[in-house]
Amino acid sequence: MKKMLWLTGFILIAGIAVFGTVQTTIAEDDERSVKWDALPASVQQAFLAAFDGEQPGDVVAETEGGMTVYEAEEDDVEVEVGENGEVLEIETEIANSQLPEAVRQAIMQQYDGAKIKEAVKIQIMAYEVEIKVGDNTHELMYFGNGQQLSGEDDDDDDDGEDDD
Repeated sequence: MKKMLWLTGFILIAGIAVFGTVQTTIAEDDERSVKWDALPASVQQAFLAAFDGEQPGDVVAETEGGMTVYEAEEDDVEVEVGENGEVLEIETEIANSQLPEAVRQAIMQQYDGAKIKEAVKIQIMAYEVEIKVGDNTHELMYFGNGQQLSGEDDDDDDDGEDDD
């Protein structure tokens, strides 16, 4: 069964405030600037739709999971588009006051005395698929460009027994 999900999450870049440093393992070696005219037409259309008909200034391309992903940022909005023209992710900087109260309270419970420096709302377009391989059930999530977002085994296939 396939179903389209809109996963709307909030990511806090409060790690800088809380921990003082942010560690990343993202390799940016293959990031490259791409001229607007060199973009596939479907990618151009996706950016125009995401930026209310405006052409973004700088577009960067990189390879993620064997797929080309294009990224552009204007004002407080960053958009990632797959090589097939599907919007994969939209990040919007928001005021701390726009965070849901539950998010603020969860942070304060976990990090007593923390001050939120910056908040970003992330919208991800993904597809969830449940598959069965032999006796095992797997829930998988993919971006529309075929890049796998996540996957896990589900040992509970409603029979109450371990599948292992």
